[in-house]
Amino acid sequence: MMRPFVLVLIAFLTVACSTGDEGVDTLARNAAHGDRGAAKRLVLAMGDRTRERSLDAYKSVVSVGNVVIPYLYKGLASDDQDLFEACAAALGNIGSTDSLPALKTALGRKGMRRYAVAWALGEIGDPSVTVLLVRSLATGDAVLRKAAVRALVRLGPSVGPQVLEMLERSDDPKARRAAIRVLGEIKEQAAVTLLTEVEGINRDAAVWALGRIGNPQALQPLLKDLSDEKWSVRRQAAQALGNLEDAGAVSALRRTLDDPEAVVREWAARSLETLTGKRVLYRDEDGQIIPPYNLYH
Repeated sequence: MMRPFVLVLIAFLTVACSTGDEGVDTLARNAAHGDRGAAKRLVLAMGDRTRERSLDAYKSVVSVGNVVIPYLYKGLASDDQDLFEACAAALGNIGSTDSLPALKTALGRKGMRRYAVAWALGEIGDPSVTVLLVRSLATGDAVLRKAAVRALVRLGPSVGPQVLEMLERSDDPKARRAAIRVLGEIKEQAAVTLLTEVEGINRDAAVWALGRIGNPQALQPLLKDLSDEKWSVRRQAAQALGNLEDAGAVSALRRTLDDPEAVVREWAARSLETLTGKRVLYRDEDGQIIPPYNLYH
């Protein structure tokens, strides 16, 4: 006959094993019915080292929604990178503005995967986070900087003034480049004058942004950029002039068909086709006279 403590131990181990083997579907179902323990375990399962289980848990967490949010906040305080990232992303997908304080705090946790937090803030779309995201443009973390650009673009034109201020006052080339990207993507008209004055390493980015914004005031500066010593600037200028759709660029673009760089010649031909409505040939890098590549033909 087994002793009582042995029976208790067997019962404990049985429960422990069954809890550890709990399926994600079961956890999600129980969490949705208000089982706090299941909600907590479901969130923790997102950090599981088994990829399939972690992905299933993530999908279920997003589906369950508000019930698991308190445990997602705890995940943001974790030192587990996988769990931290998953909790931030889940909060972004759930999209509750109530999550903003916890996400703002998490954005300051250096050493963690803060790009997921920036992404989440962009998904929630509340303009109150603009200042934090603009500051993130100046980070040394390239992935976070890229995520901050995306998030600011998601927030839309309202971020323009603060991003423009960043471009004006920053001496950091990487921060300035990120700011230029945002201003171009949101088509910030107020940035045109400042963008025409950008020089040096970020001139190509500024030229791209001017083309994206499409303001006719950029015509003369872009025509000048067709003669820049850097082929990357000339290439962006050739493309930007096509975006402006101003016939005043036709003559200069025709001269650019003789540019030393094939990619510049190709973009000059492509923009000329846009402006004239006619087929334009250019000399490729092998010396063949061909039409510019068109994705749709």
